[in-house]
Amino acid sequence: MMVLKYGDISLKCLNGYEITKSSQNVVFSDLHCEFTGYTADNLPKKYQEVEIIEQGSIDKTIFFGYINDIHFEEMREQDKEIFINISLLSPMAKSTLRTTVAVGTYDLCNLIENV
Repeated sequence: MMVLKYGDISLKCLNGYEITKSSQNVVFSDLHCEFTGYTADNLPKKYQEVEIIEQGSIDKTIFFGYINDIHFEEMREQDKEIFINISLLSPMAKSTLRTTVAVGTYDLCNLIENV
């Protein structure tokens, strides 16, 4: 069984996964996880660290990365099960999102505050 773990929360992943590796980046397909029994307080935050773990006799970490986005499936009032789709970022992809280029002459403190 494969689980997505962040903090003390472990969500069961329902579908398979696909990893695309290149010399520049590792891309992990979106995960479809069961969120039944959890509340909004248990939702992961954007850029929160996560692990995808293959559970068995010995737990094996498949992927370490960060949350990029969360999408809920269409929900109805009578639904008892809640599922979410989570897209992930690799550490390298996250580092490129945090890069900013400034062209011109700036005071460093003002530039950091305005970015």
